[in-house]
Amino acid sequence: MANGIYDFSLGWPVTPHIGVGIGVAEVTRNLSNMFGGTHDTVAVFAYQAIAGFRYPITPALAFDVDYRYFATTGTDFTSTDTGLIKSNYGTHNVVASLTWLFGAPLAP
Repeated sequence: MANGIYDFSLGWPVTPHIGVGIGVAEVTRNLSNMFGGTHDTVAVFAYQAIAGFRYPITPALAFDVDYRYFATTGTDFTSTDTGLIKSNYGTHNVVASLTWLFGAPLAP
């Protein structure tokens, strides 16, 4: 994923941010039954929306909490039993991270 994130500098102790991302995801289908199974993988376009807050711990280190909605475009798999199977993929995630801010002045 390639993400672009915009920070809002509002003078608060935390900095809110929003962003978007685009990329490619591999989607895998695993079907099993008593006669065997199938395993298919396709690469599809993926995108995400990001919103969160950053709290600076030091001038060069911050704690981030993000909400991310990640999804893909529709996928088509072919099954010998049922023909064409269409699906899509989407997730809701909460991500906590430590962020190193390159180029930030060092603490005295």
